[in-house]
Amino acid sequence: MHSPEALEPDENVTRTTASAIHTALLRKPGSFVASTAVWGLNSKSDGHKEHSFLAESNLQLQKNAIYGRYEFVEKSTHELQLEEQFGEDKFGVHAFTLGYARTLATIWKTNVALGAQGTVNFANQALDGLYGKQPLSGQVYLRISPAMHR
Repeated sequence: MHSPEALEPDENVTRTTASAIHTALLRKPGSFVASTAVWGLNSKSDGHKEHSFLAESNLQLQKNAIYGRYEFVEKSTHELQLEEQFGEDKFGVHAFTLGYARTLATIWKTNVALGAQGTVNFANQALDGLYGKQPLSGQVYLRISPAMHR
């Protein structure tokens, strides 16, 4: 990509990605396991490289879904605006998410589901003073999505 960042117009990025997706139907109708793994690499024209990885899986048991996700991303001190404190470096950030959703109704080929999820994050200990140890987040959500085609 030529000049993807407005604040750094002279910098180009080569982005490389790979992914794999697998779905397996279970015996009970409307039940399946779907999993995905994704890897990415941003290579900047100045030689700086940042990796990322995501792995997630969803267990759908008719109206109930249980899912988990692991995310890893490398962030530069430049991107985090921390060059003055840490010099030129990069930090790995890890996030683990677990969630549950239940389809409440299917109306006009549209699913309405209520869900909740929680995430715990792990970063380099040098960042604890800025972000805290293992920041947590949680969400309760209402999801509206197309129903499965039969």
